Amino acid sequence: PTEYASYRQERLAHTLDNGSGYLAAPNRPLAGFVGLMRVLNHTDGTFTSTNDPEIDRLIEALEAGIAPADVEAASIELYQYMYDQYSHLTCCNMNISYATNDKIESWDLGKRVWDDGFTNLVQR
Repeated sequence: PTEYASYRQERLAHTLDNGSGYLAAPNRPLAGFVGLMRVLNHTDGTFTSTNDPEIDRLIEALEAGIAPADVEAASIELYQYMYDQYSHLTCCNMNISYATNDKIESWDLGKRVWDDGFTNLVQR
């Protein structure tokens, strides 16, 4: 899929083949990165279609780290693996206004802010 609605549908159905969305890409500080990796990239993650035993191993090593140097080394190894192995990345998030017909009463912005789109529309 090339547009976000299809990408999101496949991601949530766990049918996307080793894709990495903009949230899952390793481009964030370590504190935010560690918490998201299992959910977004581990085979058992809630919001993933990734099925890569090496990513699973690297995430688990990162989670198990205690000493700061070990955690930093594990995160660097995971970052590098993800950058070297991804099959595709989402290049942009079209987080812009959408045109709707007159059957749409409002747009509920209180839902998932990382999944802006048609699921937030409230029909009359």
